[in-house]
Amino acid sequence: MHVEILRNVMINGESTLVGSLVELSVADANLLVGTGKAKVVDAPEPPAPLEPAPQEAPVSRARRNKSSISSQE
Repeated sequence: MHVEILRNVMINGESTLVGSLVELSVADANLLVGTGKAKVVDAPEPPAPLEPAPQEAPVSRARRNKSSISSQE
């Protein structure tokens, strides 16, 4: 069962902050809802897949070797 946390609580030994959406067993969800620490929500929809960013050609960068550095001095 999906719930939204209304007050900071500990769930299975971990701190859960206000506003978190978590999936719990029916028993745990009923306990939190009954004590006013959570409310039942519809299952959140998974986020839409992101489209990959267009690839740009890498910028070529010339490397300096020791001979080119010494010739500049």
